Amino acid sequence: MKWAIAQLRKLKKPFEFEYDLDLKEELMQMNSDVLDVTGCHITGSCKDLSFDSFEFKLYIECDLVMQCSVTLEEISVPLHFEATEVFSKDCSDDDFEINPIEKETIDLDDVVITDVLCEIPIKVVKEGCEDLYPEEEEKEEYINPVFKALL
Repeated sequence: MKWAIAQLRKLKKPFEFEYDLDLKEELMQMNSDVLDVTGCHITGSCKDLSFDSFEFKLYIECDLVMQCSVTLEEISVPLHFEATEVFSKDCSDDDFEINPIEKETIDLDDVVITDVLCEIPIKVVKEGCEDLYPEEEEKEEYINPVFKALL
């Protein structure tokens, strides 16, 4: 979803919005673990922080299809999370938490793609297979023979 800065200045804030975004092509190209993406629904609100500075609170819902790390079966992985994004014309290069407004528009689609990529789990395990894939390997505690007498 795109907004012109002039349009955002005129809108009464805070305002709410809702839209659907097709992320299938982008996510499958950027992350080889994602086999399919079924719809992405975004709801959110926007408010002014200052002149030409805007805060977007986003609630993102999408369902991914990934392979189970144990059985290699396809499983559905629902992603439901919140994100807060700040856009401003007045930001320095050192400020990584603020998205710079370089043109006269704000495009939320690129930010949503980045947020979804950050939320994709590294590995997924099908329900019932958790015991087959131990989270941590049990390590045998090594005790130096010199110090065994102290125990």
